[in-house]
Amino acid sequence: MTKTHLTRLQIIQAAKKLTEEFKKHLAECSECRDLVHFFSTFPVAGQVLLSEPPDSWTQKAIVVGKIPEKEGILGKFRARVIFDSWTTPQPVGIRGENGLSHRRLRFECRDIIVDIRAEKQKENWLFIAQAASDTINEILLKLDKRTINPDPDGLYQWTAKRPPKKITLLADKNEIELPELSWKKPRKK
Repeated sequence: MTKTHLTRLQIIQAAKKLTEEFKKHLAECSECRDLVHFFSTFPVAGQVLLSEPPDSWTQKAIVVGKIPEKEGILGKFRARVIFDSWTTPQPVGIRGENGLSHRRLRFECRDIIVDIRAEKQKENWLFIAQAASDTINEILLKLDKRTINPDPDGLYQWTAKRPPKKITLLADKNEIELPELSWKKPRKK
């Protein structure tokens, strides 16, 4: 008995009544000794089982377990613009019409940073966005009524004839609305 541990049943028996055989084993095996001490200090083994709950309680517990989790939004937040390439003055050598066809935007809300790059092409706009967070794994991008998932590289890519009026992030049952932007470049005075 000294080379192996006691079985569960033997530990319960030893906790109830310590025989000479168990004493020898416990003198050499600290793990079994700790378990026997625990079961003798807290005598739950071999006790009468708790009575069965009433059927009505069981049925209520089953029903509660089947109630689907409420879907929807837990919190609504509004992001703020922290960078807009159309509002920052360009260096003298870069100014010109070319700046009108590209726009870089950066938004921030809580611990989420969203970068959007927009490029005006002949017939449509090309968009590439990235959302980064240290605490949220999955972020969906909602454009007006269309929802976009990130590609394997974590980028959201889409084209449209016009830029979206409303951009919203869906992250951990929170809705983060980006401010509505004007897509007409302000004229310089």
